[in-house]
Amino acid sequence: QCYVTNDGIDPFKGTLTITAVNFVDGTQSPAMPAKTLDMEAGIAVTEFFTLDNFSSIDANSTLLLAEIVSAQDGATVSKNVIALTPPANWHIPAATVTVTSISPNGSQGASIVLKA
Repeated sequence: QCYVTNDGIDPFKGTLTITAVNFVDGTQSPAMPAKTLDMEAGIAVTEFFTLDNFSSIDANSTLLLAEIVSAQDGATVSKNVIALTPPANWHIPAATVTVTSISPNGSQGASIVLKA
């Protein structure tokens, strides 16, 4: 179960979106429909919700990006990256890095170009 909380002294209205980001191929998709928030002020004012398709998300290749945007001015008031498993379990493709040096720049050394 997931939750969003308003610990502020003012009521809050806005929208919560949670996006599944596949860090292997870069694809992004909504992890749930956008959730409209209309929260009273106060300590620990909390709304609980579930991600209905959570079981279909591959935790070893996907992160969740949770973002809350204010209805008042459209500003992002919260943005969180949520790892679903420790990084040791992630299936990250091996990187290929090529280093090429370019002609010297006088007395200041040489330029280096990195390509990944």
